[in-house]
Amino acid sequence: MKPLIVLSLLATLLVSGYSTGFPACVREHARQQTIRWGEIHSNNAISGYELSAQATLFVVQQNSQAEQLQITEKGSVGANLYCERLDLVRRAFIEVQALNVPGETRRFVEYRNPQNDVEMRAVWNPEYDTKGNELFRSVYDSLESLRKTVD
Repeated sequence: MKPLIVLSLLATLLVSGYSTGFPACVREHARQQTIRWGEIHSNNAISGYELSAQATLFVVQQNSQAEQLQITEKGSVGANLYCERLDLVRRAFIEVQALNVPGETRRFVEYRNPQNDVEMRAVWNPEYDTKGNELFRSVYDSLESLRKTVD
């Protein structure tokens, strides 16, 4: 009887897959990737959010004098929602490879993957709606809607 139970448990693990704590869209070479978005204020203070590769949402803040970011865990988003936003961010950076517009307050979307030495950031002035920042405004709004699911 015991071998049957062990075999049954082993088969269940094999069929359901071994959980690594990462959504299915996150490959081994990207397990340190992060997505950040938020605002950079005129005094260079930063307020925003970060999504880890484990679909965990964090609040990110940095005052103008601090060198270190203050990161506080907020909660977890669903794996499917995470994968959808990750795909959206990656596609946006492929389509619009450079966006840096000055302003008193600037919004940003950032993708980092230190395992592959990748860091991309789009920055724009939220006061102006232009063809150049249209895609990243949409990405930002999508990330904001995701954030609100954790509130």
